[in-house]
Amino acid sequence: MNVRTDRSAEEVRLAAAASPRHRRTGSVLAVVIVLLLILEIAVASLLMSGVSEQGVAVDRFETIRANYAAESGMALALRELMLNADEDGDGGIGSISDEGNDSNDPALGAARLRVTVSHEGGLITITSAGRCGRAERIVQMIVQ
Repeated sequence: MNVRTDRSAEEVRLAAAASPRHRRTGSVLAVVIVLLLILEIAVASLLMSGVSEQGVAVDRFETIRANYAAESGMALALRELMLNADEDGDGGIGSISDEGNDSNDPALGAARLRVTVSHEGGLITITSAGRCGRAERIVQMIVQ
């Protein structure tokens, strides 16, 4: 029986590289990389949903401002009609900034408003529009 006990350094290195322990170390690295990738995707999706929710909140806030501007415009128009006076100086009683120039529209905070009045038969139709950002709200009232 011939047992060889003297192995070269290269043979020892190759034997170690082929050992199950060395292969496990490589697979652990692959698992860690995959887990980090999954974690990165989860964090990115959370950040994106937060940005989306912020956009929805801003849109809602602008809608509320536009609604208040439209309601305020209606109150101003009714005041002009009750007093029978053109208090805003646009040349019409009941209308507010109805000259077609958006830059002149009265501001209520960040919102702007415009009111138009039409007379038909014995009825007066008041239409008040409030705008803020991308939101616009229109309120209409018919008065006898």
